[in-house]
Amino acid sequence: MANLFPSTIQAVITNLQSNGSFSGFLAAYANSIAYIENATNTALVSSNCSAYVSGLQSALQADQNNLQLQKSYIQAAFSSLAQAIQSLTGNNGYNGRRK
Repeated sequence: MANLFPSTIQAVITNLQSNGSFSGFLAAYANSIAYIENATNTALVSSNCSAYVSGLQSALQADQNNLQLQKSYIQAAFSSLAQAIQSLTGNNGYNGRRK
């Protein structure tokens, strides 16, 4: 089982990399993917599985932290745009109708 894990996961990653539709996902989880593809880390699966899992969890957490940061940037940008539009139009919100 331990020997199948890295090869199976790496095969899935290879399939995702061959499909441009997943480029955003691959970029968002770059730390995790780099960890999985690293030969030294792959060797850990057989010799010290708990260390491998711990390292993978750390990589996933780093990716999640980056995604949360990006989400906060998107929210801040949207808020700034909405405020700018409101100040230009005097409109307090979009009501679904054109003026």
